Amino acid sequence: MRIGSLILISVWEVWMMYYLLFQMILEKEYLRKIDKGVIWGSILIVGGLVGINRDIGFFSYGMLMIEIVLLTGCVFYIRRRDIVLVLASVAIYHMLLTLLDFFFGFLSMIFLGENFEAMVFWKPVSIMQSVIYMSSRGIVLAVIYVCKEKIRTYRHYIEEYKKILLVTNFVFLIIIFRYLCIMQSMSNGEKGKTPENVSMSLLLVMAIMVFAVVLVFKYRDIGKRNEMLKLHEKLAEEHYLNIMSMVDKNRQLIHDMKNHLAVIREYAEEENSEGIKKYLDGMTPIFTSADMRVWTRQRILDLILSQKKQRAEMQGICFEVQAEAIQELVLQDSEICSVFGNLLDNALEACEKIEDGSRWIWVRIRCQRQMLFIEIANSISEVPYKKKGRFVSTKGNALEHGYGLKSVERIVDQYEGMIVYNVDEAKFQVEISLFNSKN
Repeated sequence: MRIGSLILISVWEVWMMYYLLFQMILEKEYLRKIDKGVIWGSILIVGGLVGINRDIGFFSYGMLMIEIVLLTGCVFYIRRRDIVLVLASVAIYHMLLTLLDFFFGFLSMIFLGENFEAMVFWKPVSIMQSVIYMSSRGIVLAVIYVCKEKIRTYRHYIEEYKKILLVTNFVFLIIIFRYLCIMQSMSNGEKGKTPENVSMSLLLVMAIMVFAVVLVFKYRDIGKRNEMLKLHEKLAEEHYLNIMSMVDKNRQLIHDMKNHLAVIREYAEEENSEGIKKYLDGMTPIFTSADMRVWTRQRILDLILSQKKQRAEMQGICFEVQAEAIQELVLQDSEICSVFGNLLDNALEACEKIEDGSRWIWVRIRCQRQMLFIEIANSISEVPYKKKGRFVSTKGNALEHGYGLKSVERIVDQYEGMIVYNVDEAKFQVEISLFNSKN
């Protein structure tokens, strides 16, 4: 009966890990049938092995390592990329769970005293060990359920911070070893430490570690927001300069209008209709160049398209936009700036590298029901280099560049959208689709 409860708790523990990872790094919609088999097979097999091991003792370093390695292999098989991220995510879950087990173990010492070793620590004869496991896993499940929306919000930072999470796991391993030694000495009856003080110190250590990780994530989030604000301010400044340029141009047009009218009047007096026509045809580009273009009726998006189109035409790059009026965008202004600014800047830079050949950029934006579709394509002189499945910047200092596409991918992932790259020898195309609903 007792070993059965330990196996059930361990199976539940592995199931919770997958529940958490689907909020962090896994995607349910892309699961294959064999992936589902791997998930449930690992839940039952690994959970069963861990439960049987816990019938021998409260904690085993070796079993913890085996559990992490086996589950890392299963998750990596399902995700099919980035072993470091998978290992960091699987390990951090088990480390925190183990520390909670130790915390409740030290609390149980307060009530069990010298009976702790026989009832919990080594070949337990009571269900107290199961109660400890149930308590820590119940807390973890409650936290995951309550905070799952928060986890999804920050999931796009997890990949960026995978190395920090990996280092955090090593720190947790040291902490676990330290408190395991303390628990062994106390269960053997050694004096000097009280379970009250040890449990409180462990709780404080966990709180400090979790707070430090959250602080790093928050700091990064604030940094990104400041970066977006700077980009927004830059666009606003460019918009102001464009308006001032257009005002100056309109003043010049008004000033020159009397001269144009005088020429037209002279042609009219001579009844030279062919001359009037040619003169008006020559004036048309002057006036149309001052027109403000509206594609989507989204001010910030139309502004970005206008600015990039102006920059392209100055470089002799053909810039075509096919778009329809959009009632509302789920993307924030800063996110619009980041997505379109980065993609169009990349397209412009690629076209500017072409010395001989066609230079063009094509943008298509459309809505269908509650979906937003964005397509941006441009000519290229060479196929972009990829490393580990990602496009790598070819700029002089790669450490300071290459974040544009990462930023775009992070935003698309935040809205549970999809981004696809189509590349051949002459064209680079990005296709983005996401739900355009604020509900």
